Amino acid sequence: MTASKQFRYHTVSKRILGDLLTPVSVYMKMRDLSPQSALMESSDYHGSENSKSFISAHPIASVSISHGIGMIKYPDGTSESHPITKEMGAAQLINRFLDAFTISGEKSEVCGLWGYTSFNAVRYFEDIPVKDETQSENDAPDVFYQLYRDTIIFDHFRNELVIMQLLPEGDDAAQAMAAAFGRRLRSETDNDDAIAFYEQYKTGQKDFTKELNRIKRTGVKSNLLPGEKLEALEAIIDQMK
Repeated sequence: MTASKQFRYHTVSKRILGDLLTPVSVYMKMRDLSPQSALMESSDYHGSENSKSFISAHPIASVSISHGIGMIKYPDGTSESHPITKEMGAAQLINRFLDAFTISGEKSEVCGLWGYTSFNAVRYFEDIPVKDETQSENDAPDVFYQLYRDTIIFDHFRNELVIMQLLPEGDDAAQAMAAAFGRRLRSETDNDDAIAFYEQYKTGQKDFTKELNRIKRTGVKSNLLPGEKLEALEAIIDQMK
């Protein structure tokens, strides 16, 4: 059964040195920003093959099977459910989910689809009876995979990181940076003037970088960035570059 929807994405990425970072230390920070973050850590740091760890954050879609019912959630907020039968088995459900996405660009082969298949999921692939139980506290699905927007790839052999993001078809890296900055700004400051300044920057009415440089060069504060929030705002910008 083919996918009922189609979503096209391309990747944008940035490569940086990673000799001072570890997957666990980065994950500990990211999980507070994105509670459903995932960490896949390599135990082989010595060879050039299979010496990569992955961290993904901000899931945009998922496929799961729980108590015999398959569920697909799409990036546009819609979802569909299917009872697991001989005609629509676990493999067909997962392939239906995968067929809905076309991803191109550098590192698209590791675009951030992670999850698990539990031991109890054997009943969806083999004729083996498994007692269906509903847990009162942690009733996790038998099969669960998520497609993530942001992925960090650690290359332990080369001591470098690749930061990758999935963008919908038509979006570019500048738009991604502006959107990321907007999320960071709103989470770290309650300064309405600063947020208004960002909104003007995002729509092209102002050039944020030029304005910050002008403030540094002349010492004259921007009307939209009075006083005490300027240093914090500059720090956020520096981290977003």
